[in-house]
Amino acid sequence: MQPPLEPWVAKIGAFLLGKLAEDDFIAASVVTDHDKDQGQHCEAWYYAGMKCLLSGDKKAAADDFGQCLDTKQAGFTEYILAKAELKALGIGN
Repeated sequence: MQPPLEPWVAKIGAFLLGKLAEDDFIAASVVTDHDKDQGQHCEAWYYAGMKCLLSGDKKAAADDFGQCLDTKQAGFTEYILAKAELKALGIGN
């Protein structure tokens, strides 16, 4: 038997499956613990950007990836991947 998902991971899954709107997903990433909040915001903006990119909306994806980088959570994989995606889109270095 598989253990239940952590609530944040479940929200990521719901968003990626189209069961949670982007605005609600970003709002759900807000928590009272500042360090965790920034980490979840970083992840949320990255996944939002990827969903936009995969649907063909490069401008919205670039905006979301920029929001991800604005969190300054350079230690997060999603931050590094957002930076790479912006570079692939011809934005940033």
